[in-house]
Amino acid sequence: MSAFNKIPTFAGTTWLAANKNRLVVDRDDSYQAKINLNGTVYTFAMTAKGQTLDYSGHTPTTTAATAAQGTIITCGSTWPSYTTAGAAGIKLLLDDACATGNFASIRARAKSSVARTGTLQYTLAGDFSASAAVSEYKDLIGLSSYGQVPAAYTQTNANHIVCGVKAAITDYTGATSSGSRYALWVDDASINTAANGHYLIFAQKLTGAATIDGVMQVRGALFTYGLNFSAATFATADIVFQNSDTLYNSAAGVMAATGLWTFTESLGALASGEKHGVSAATTVGAMTGGTGVVAGNFVATANTAGAGTWLSGVFGKATATAATSPVNGYLSGGEFECTLGGAQNPPAHCAIALNMTDSSTGSANAQNAYVFIRQYGTETRANNLFWFADHTSATGNPAVLISNDSDTAATHYIKCLMGATPLWIMATTTAPAP
Repeated sequence: MSAFNKIPTFAGTTWLAANKNRLVVDRDDSYQAKINLNGTVYTFAMTAKGQTLDYSGHTPTTTAATAAQGTIITCGSTWPSYTTAGAAGIKLLLDDACATGNFASIRARAKSSVARTGTLQYTLAGDFSASAAVSEYKDLIGLSSYGQVPAAYTQTNANHIVCGVKAAITDYTGATSSGSRYALWVDDASINTAANGHYLIFAQKLTGAATIDGVMQVRGALFTYGLNFSAATFATADIVFQNSDTLYNSAAGVMAATGLWTFTESLGALASGEKHGVSAATTVGAMTGGTGVVAGNFVATANTAGAGTWLSGVFGKATATAATSPVNGYLSGGEFECTLGGAQNPPAHCAIALNMTDSSTGSANAQNAYVFIRQYGTETRANNLFWFADHTSATGNPAVLISNDSDTAATHYIKCLMGATPLWIMATTTAPAP
């Protein structure tokens, strides 16, 4: 090999133009290839078949335009054209026969050795892009990766994983950051919107016999939020569900939902405490005149003529069909409670307020009322209109709910309706005599 120690020298551009696809070099004993082009000596790493390509002695150019073209392996600004279906510029078929540890076909590392001085300065271990040079171009995919099981091989390890892409962040104790960290960052710099759908992430189940468990699964602990949309702005809704119903956080403290929502929960045996199928708790600060707060506001609206049976804003129901009663207390379809404390004295308070707003100009029905009382089923054991469970009567005391006193002539009548028959509850303006 020592006999080939002269560096080939070529001058001018005629030979280079005619032989641009050939490299004539002299290889010395240290496996270095050298060539003199127009007075400049270039050194290349060389190897025999089956040996390692070593670029540890490579010195990158400091010319920005040249460095951007690639300094170790490059096509420059030339795009070699492939016309054979399935062609590839680089293909590696490597067999992992390692009994332990990890294996990689390509292991690329990039290291940041200078301080960041501005925005949009990245240290990238890999930079891939797919572009087009004609209209009606093919689907463009910047990076495609597979977790592929090409044959009918079985895997019985319950902890085994197959995935197309794995993204992770690692650091060391004390490696703090005032910025942000994302195991996966998806960005879109488009200035045009695709007509058939334009999203940052697209997930689909390709054809196949298997029905998979879901689109996304989150495991582990140490999470503050499941999903955080606080820095985003949505024009129509935060979430669109399977049948186009939506959930929209249109403003701070305002959640709007469309569609019919059903909440189903199976509690099993209850040993202690109280459980809520749906719970809403609202806390408010100082209220000014004309304001009001409700923890739950339900509105049923029907503006089209029809022949429905009922329309209600709220429906409550307690069902017990076992052979024995599930409670030792009481069953009720709805319960309302007003709790006061401290030294406050509101102008009025009640457990339930019934409001009727009737501005209809149609004819009145005889059954119009503030309260409907109906009896369903075959039994008629609910034979009391009221049960004053915790009140006792007092004689001649107008300050209590129930007072015993001698009969007094009625001054007023309160109308009720039993079926179609009017009933009158007699009342008086005369207070019980103390």
